[in-house]
Amino acid sequence: MVPEIGFFGKEPLINFELIEFASNHIRENGYECILSVNTNGKLLKEKEYEFLIRNKYRIVLSADMNISDKKLELNIDKPYKDRITIRTTINSKNLYLLKEIVNEFYNSGFARISIAFDYTD
Repeated sequence: MVPEIGFFGKEPLINFELIEFASNHIRENGYECILSVNTNGKLLKEKEYEFLIRNKYRIVLSADMNISDKKLELNIDKPYKDRITIRTTINSKNLYLLKEIVNEFYNSGFARISIAFDYTD
């Protein structure tokens, strides 16, 4: 089993230098692991994206949203979207929007869509 090291919580790209440092340390020391980052995408620009892809990161775009409140607004170009998983959390308050949320993601060009269910509410 290969361990996974993930950067998540609040917005990990705020401290992108830490991600770069940790990635370089992991690679320089020959550690075998899967790297992932869970981001809201607002700070995911070309420099960051290229670094994450070059270092074989799993990129998960967290887009927890209520479609009736706002539309999906991301600064991610179409060529990048095939390498990113977009995910949202569904609960009793937005379950009725599941079809609209999936359609919004699909129509925005994402091929990898992940839905998590929050059973605690």
